[in-house]
Amino acid sequence: MVAIFAGALSLAGLCTAAYVLATGTHGARGTLAWVLALVLLPWVAVPLYWSSGQLRFHSYQKSRKETAAFLATVAQPTERPTATDTESRMTRQVLANFPDTTSNHDNAAEIFTTAGQAYEEMLTRIRAATDYILLQSYIFRSDSVGKEFADTLVQAAARGCTVVLIYDEVGSWDLSQEINESLQSAGVTVCGFSLRRRLLAKARINFRNHRKLLIVDGEVAFVGGMNIGQEYVDGGDQFERWRDTQLLIKGSAVQSLQRSFVIDWAFAAQSQRRDGAEDAARNILRWTPTTGPQGDLTITVCPTGPHDVNYTGDLLVTHLASSGKQKLWVATPYFVPDERVINAFILAAMRGVDVRIIVPRHADYRVIDWAHRSFIRFLHPFGIRFYYYAEGFTHQKVMLVDATHAAIGSMNIDNRSFRLNFEITCVVLDRSFCEEVERMLRNDLKKCDPIEPSELDSRLRHTILESTARMLAPVL
Repeated sequence: MVAIFAGALSLAGLCTAAYVLATGTHGARGTLAWVLALVLLPWVAVPLYWSSGQLRFHSYQKSRKETAAFLATVAQPTERPTATDTESRMTRQVLANFPDTTSNHDNAAEIFTTAGQAYEEMLTRIRAATDYILLQSYIFRSDSVGKEFADTLVQAAARGCTVVLIYDEVGSWDLSQEINESLQSAGVTVCGFSLRRRLLAKARINFRNHRKLLIVDGEVAFVGGMNIGQEYVDGGDQFERWRDTQLLIKGSAVQSLQRSFVIDWAFAAQSQRRDGAEDAARNILRWTPTTGPQGDLTITVCPTGPHDVNYTGDLLVTHLASSGKQKLWVATPYFVPDERVINAFILAAMRGVDVRIIVPRHADYRVIDWAHRSFIRFLHPFGIRFYYYAEGFTHQKVMLVDATHAAIGSMNIDNRSFRLNFEITCVVLDRSFCEEVERMLRNDLKKCDPIEPSELDSRLRHTILESTARMLAPVL
């Protein structure tokens, strides 16, 4: 019996190794590592690969194509304006080849740097809604903030608004049954983003929907790094303070953000066998803003994720880093990039670009701290400067390139965001907006401590931990 079981595992390892070779999605080194593990250690590698090793979300790919075809029958095409400067034109040309990416030039945007301010505005907009509310959050807590949002959504549904909530089932694992039932009993459509259609797919917890969106009446949208939870206001039990960035957007970019929401919701509804998904989608889609143009900002909305043929999150960061001529400033809670992004940052510094990276002094996972120190030691000699944010935890995801590009959204600078998470980023091509982002980051830098590798602990135990974290970077 044991021999039969061992033989079956070996056969499963060989078949899975053949599958890895055929798909070719892991790169040369990743493919070699998986093939060796599957052949030599099938009892460990086979369940690990099928639960967390895949980099393509095929069921979502199919759902997205079906929903996109449906959207084409009800949606007006999004305008692609002609950029006036070389840098913007180049970026728009690159991003136009990304799936589901659209650009609009009639937008206005407002930046919020604290969750207290952002939540107040978000709740105000929800309370004023007259038609529909679409809310998507990776984390939806059951604390006081989560309850306030839930109560406000219930009240909106009672007024007759269509209310739809998507939450990620991994990120929101502790969402209480009480809140869930109160929302659904009030008529709120609640969908956990999951993989429930098949038992094997349900085990693939490696894919997460990390997007954060709020869309109200098709006229205003919020996007950025803020989930729904008390820690975003006061730092929670782990941090004294919490620093984040959220965008309020008005204009045609709201339609692009709404398109991303509807594609996610269609998959979530199908995966939970919700009937009438297409009819409901028709009811919540509004493709012509009632308020008309809101400004002159060009905003490119970039949804990225494991459904993409290419790693568009990786490509987006690589392109922005490669575009820099004077300035490349980054604020991220997790700086654990892959080789392609590392080389783009190094080449930028070699061109004389001012490369600055803001990371938290203490991340919410200790292994991330070790990884940060490893990258600091490696990249500092190239002229890349790192800064520890000294006033709590910085969770914002912001890139500033020269005075022409600013990217704000949900994507971290790490392999998970590049390859495994569903993310959404808004790239704003406007000099006055970039000046505002620069002022925001300069204010953050005043609250930072510059890091010198000589100041890092050089004891053998720490260098081993850092090297180990660096080696584990592809799976962090």
